[in-house]
This record gives sequence, C-alpha cells and structure tokens, in this order.
Amino acid sequence: KFMQEITREMVLRVPNFLTMMPYVRNNFMNFQIPETLFHYTDINGFMGILDNSEFWLSDLKFLNDTEEWVNGCDIFDNLIDNYRELVTVPVYRKFFDCLREKLDYQKENNNIFVMSFCEDGDLLSQWRGYGNNGGISIGFSTKRNQILTCNNVQVTLLHDKILYDIADKEKLADEILGLGMENEFIRSEGADFVADVVSKVIWYVIPLFKNNSFSSEKEYRWAYRADNNEAVHFRERNGMILPFVKIKKVTDNDQVAKVDIEKIIIGPQKRQQEVSDGIKYYLECKGYIDLIDKVELSRIPYRD
Repeated sequence: KFMQEITREMVLRVPNFLTMMPYVRNNFMNFQIPETLFHYTDINGFMGILDNSEFWLSDLKFLNDTEEWVNGCDIFDNLIDNYRELVTVPVYRKFFDCLREKLDYQKENNNIFVMSFCEDGDLLSQWRGYGNNGGISIGFSTKRNQILTCNNVQVTLLHDKILYDIADKEKLADEILGLGMENEFIRSEGADFVADVVSKVIWYVIPLFKNNSFSSEKEYRWAYRADNNEAVHFRERNGMILPFVKIKKVTDNDQVAKVDIEKIIIGPQKRQQEVSDGIKYYLECKGYIDLIDKVELSRIPYRD
C-alpha cells in the first residue's frame, strides 16, 4: 500500500531507489498482472521445479533475442546524449556525465538473470520451440504471497510486463531521466548522488525492453541481479555452457515449500495423452494430488 501511495513530490524530495522505482512502476509501467502467468518448459524443467521448489533464472546475455540488454541501453544512450547536448547548466551536464559513466560500468557488469512468463498458456509460437519433443506450460498464481531465496538470501521478484513498442520505451526512459533532472537533491547532494539512484532504476527497467519482433510472446519477467558469482550455476545446452541462478521457494522457517500451480498444459506432440498420463502419475507419487485435475491438453492440433 505504501508503494502505491508514493507521489512525484516524495520522489523529488527523497531520491532513493525504494521511492523512485515503485513510483515509476506504478505510474509509467501501469498494467494489470493476470492472476495466472505461464512458464513454458520441457519435462526436465517441469520436474525440476516441482521436485526442488526451484526456479532457474537464465543469464540475460544467453537468451534467444540477440538484442537483449542492448535494446534498452541504446534507447537510454541516445536520450542521455540528446539531453547532454541541450542542457547548459553545469550541474545538469555533470548529472548526465555521471549517469553515462555508471551505465557504461553496468554494461560491463550486467549479471542479470531472468525467468520468462506468458499471459497465454497455449500459444503456438511458444510450442514451436519444443518441436516433436513437446513442452509443458505451467500456470503459476501471481496473487499468493511467497518467500523466495537465492543462495539462502531472501529476494523480492516482481512480475513485470515486457515493453515492445518503441514509443512506450522512449516515453518511460524520458520520464526516468526527467525525475533525475527535476530532483531537489541534484544541487544540494550533488549530481553523482542523483545519478546513482537513477542508474539503479534504469538497470531495473532495461531487462524489460525487447525488440518488437517478439511481441507475440506476450511476456512478463522476473529479473534478478547476481552481485557475486557465488550464486551462479552452470549447465550445458546445445553444446554451450549456460549460466543460471536458482531461486527457491521456502516457508517462514526456511523449509522447502510447494510451488503454487494453477494449471498444467501439455503441449501439442505425437504422444500427448501418454505424456499427460505420465505427468498425472508423477504428481500422484510426489504428493501433488490436488494438481492432477489441473492437467490439460493443448487445444492446438498436432501434425507429424
């Protein structure tokens, strides 16, 4: 509730990430989060989530969009360059110089890991990535409170909607830079102080910028920054070593907690019914009796 009541005046008077980011999120990234969001995966991914109550977040640099991170950086770089040329007041020039320096550092140290979700649990463009092996979409509740940890440290992850349209991305970037320029602290505390706060907000939103070609994915994301390498794990996929982090769901006393699943959809594939039967038997043996009736078959027809 406090986050929803943060005003622009509060942000300009008390500039820190805990006021600026919620204000930006509530006012310029305003969207209704669906009660259920779907994560597409394969059988092994599905079993890993349920067996260990773990979510694996992949390194942003290794995803299928080659413009990941670059797309957002380019938008902010261009706006910062434009503002830097237009402003004449020394403190504002210093603000943009400091901001540029901090963002350049982040580009070289962008250890950002994400997990993708989709509004639609039965989407042809998502199933195509699994070919004849099929896939599974897991519908997770977004309304229930949950405690998440990474490397035994509690973390907060929010479902944020991906921005695809260039106009939406540029407007959000312009609003964020404006909060920095208008901030009362830019003169009293210094341009470097305000640039540090703004750079943290920019880091938060850049992973949410994607090329418009991917708009059919209807994506939401969890994004997490690994500040050290202790939390990073590695796995092999298609001949490549892929970094990832493990996010675990726990109870109040740090015990493993079951994940909140609303629906399980079996993707279009040749032996779809057999896969469904196997998953139901797996759920029964693992104590997820309540999920058996939530297993569905994709409505999209399959042709071998």
